[in-house]
Amino acid sequence: MRKRIFILLSLILLVPISTLAVLVYTPLGVSLVPGQLHRLHNSGIYIEGVSGKFSGPLTVERFELNHPRVHIVAHDIFMDPQLRGLLIQTLRARSFTVRDVEVEVREADMPPTDRPPRFLPAFMRIDVAQAQLQHVIYTHIDGRKIEASDVTGAFQISHRRLHVNGFSIDADRFDATGDLTLVADRPMRLELTTYGRVH
Repeated sequence: MRKRIFILLSLILLVPISTLAVLVYTPLGVSLVPGQLHRLHNSGIYIEGVSGKFSGPLTVERFELNHPRVHIVAHDIFMDPQLRGLLIQTLRARSFTVRDVEVEVREADMPPTDRPPRFLPAFMRIDVAQAQLQHVIYTHIDGRKIEASDVTGAFQISHRRLHVNGFSIDADRFDATGDLTLVADRPMRLELTTYGRVH
């Protein structure tokens, strides 16, 4: 009798663990994502061409964030996630590459709110050990554009803070290296240490 109970309990535990392993370590889990992405459209987030495995590598053909204050479009995103970071509510990746990134900052009249500004939900954190962005175009509110052929660095994002450590920018008009920190506040606080040269 005890043997049967033990076998039954083992099966009860084995089924969800096996299912989770299949979803995380095979392409099946990622194949279920496209059917749910339409839920992000109300937030101005559009994601196309997701493939790979949640355990890595993971690719996204196109990402777009369309917000009244900022518009971001990126192509050919490749990341190598580390699942153990999820235990401390952190999305970690050993590497992150993306091509043809366009960032446009807009001037927008937003309704007043008492909610504090934030980059991410309070429970989430993103930590990328090595990031590379190829062909980046940044457009400021006044229409000025900055183009860079290559941007690299490591970054960490929490709900209140965005920190880029050891960035390197190879642009048409200048080269620069340094560290950057943005703090979500009103107005947003910027801390920048940089060295570079103007062409």
